[in-house]
Amino acid sequence: MIKIDLNGEEITLPKNINLYDFLRENFSFEMGFAVALNGEFISKSRYQEILVDSGDNIEVVSPHPGG
Repeated sequence: MIKIDLNGEEITLPKNINLYDFLRENFSFEMGFAVALNGEFISKSRYQEILVDSGDNIEVVSPHPGG
């Protein structure tokens, strides 16, 4: 099991998983969002090559209309 920080909340995952699969299981790609891993924004083209690892800090940010 690995522990990560997701949007400020510690969660436990049963195993290492790539970023794409993690996001697919937890978020809707139809909604559109940006992802930062350990403070660095990650392009969608890299989601499948990056493994989520214990201690990672993942921030998922979605656009909010208005001002």
